[in-house]
Amino acid sequence: MAHPIYISIFLASDTGCPYLAREIFNVRPPLLVFGHIHASYGREDIILDSTRRAHDQIAGNRGGWGALCAMCVGVCLARIRRVLFSRDALIDSEKVTTLINASIVRESWNKELNIPFVVEL
Repeated sequence: MAHPIYISIFLASDTGCPYLAREIFNVRPPLLVFGHIHASYGREDIILDSTRRAHDQIAGNRGGWGALCAMCVGVCLARIRRVLFSRDALIDSEKVTTLINASIVRESWNKELNIPFVVEL
């Protein structure tokens, strides 16, 4: 469990801890559950690779032309692999991390409006 990280640009956010983000990239856990950022409630399955790292640097305004070029190359290679292999085979070959922001409250008045997540391991 981590506290807090944004879904989608969770490694680019100034809200989170850069040391924790780096460790998550290194470990690539199968499941990461967090909360606190109420507006970011939801679930996302991602692959933590160099393309994702470049994306998050760009989204967080920390990536330059090198990050943009790395992301473009990564996206092109992923498209070629997707043409050659099925989506399911690609997902099975990669280490997918499921991110869940399980914040049950929404808005500033802290009313419980989001439904809880149930995860079967």
